[in-house]
Amino acid sequence: MCTPGYLLFSGGSLAGKYYLRQFHLHWGEADSTGSEHTLDRVHYPMEAHFVHFLEGYDETNVGKVKGAIVVVAVMLQVDNKEDALQSLEDAIAATNSSDSEKIFTVRDSPMNFTDKKIELQEYSPSVMLPNDTTTFFRYEGSLTTPPCTEGVIWIVLAEPKNVLEEELNFLRQHVTTEGKRLGHNFREVQPLNGRTVYLNRMGNSGAFPTTIVVYLAIVIMAYYKLYAS
Repeated sequence: MCTPGYLLFSGGSLAGKYYLRQFHLHWGEADSTGSEHTLDRVHYPMEAHFVHFLEGYDETNVGKVKGAIVVVAVMLQVDNKEDALQSLEDAIAATNSSDSEKIFTVRDSPMNFTDKKIELQEYSPSVMLPNDTTTFFRYEGSLTTPPCTEGVIWIVLAEPKNVLEEELNFLRQHVTTEGKRLGHNFREVQPLNGRTVYLNRMGNSGAFPTTIVVYLAIVIMAYYKLYAS
């Protein structure tokens, strides 16, 4: 889902202001697979990625500069008491297509679309975020989809968000433009290859060990607040 680029965050050791460009979902055919990260070796059935570009960059040049892309990852777990995808139900249903391409925007965007456009006038991506946005892991890696651009800053939130089993199953039954069922659209977890993973824990969470970690002064307290220039 594409966004117009005026939702942002900054702070800590980040290079400047990062604007949300798009977000997307990865999931698997079973609840034991789907996430592209594991937390304490646990796989989640779904993972949301919020892709941000450094101010002044776009799709034509952002991949050429190390640190110009920040991706915030949120794990989603099955829980029938809360549904992070509820406000996206209509858009999700409309994407189930075998003969046309449909792309959706948040609010207004100057992009051109192949077939159909749905504007989610009142949608805020913040509904996809957990209550605790101050406990997260950070490392430098790459995009998980081609061209797998390197130099990407990853911020993986430690607290998962909930999604209904029926919503997840509906996505698993989606049909692509090639007529294939989209039950598996994630990349397997990759080895660290010597990367250092840092933990930021400014809240009271005790879910993760504190050994061999470095605490970072990055806060996402005001994450995805509307930015007025």
